[in-house]
Amino acid sequence: MQTDQPIEKNIAAIDLGSNSFHMVVAKVVGQDLQIVSRHKQRVKLASGLDSQNNLNNAAMQRGLDCLQMFAERLRGSMLKTFVS
Repeated sequence: MQTDQPIEKNIAAIDLGSNSFHMVVAKVVGQDLQIVSRHKQRVKLASGLDSQNNLNNAAMQRGLDCLQMFAERLRGSMLKTFVS
């Protein structure tokens, strides 16, 4: 049985930049996206590069802390599938 109700689902996108990480959660309604939430965290990874372009431990920890915060927020969302 078909219905005319649009299929709704939530999706998230994460952008890992050298200075900040961004996450957007959106609801897909038909062919449209409705932003549910936006999160931005300054991580300043580039400032943690050494002369050989390796990240120092402090920069890595800032990035990991931000990803942990994103994960916690995603656990509270209606997302069911995660891909990378």
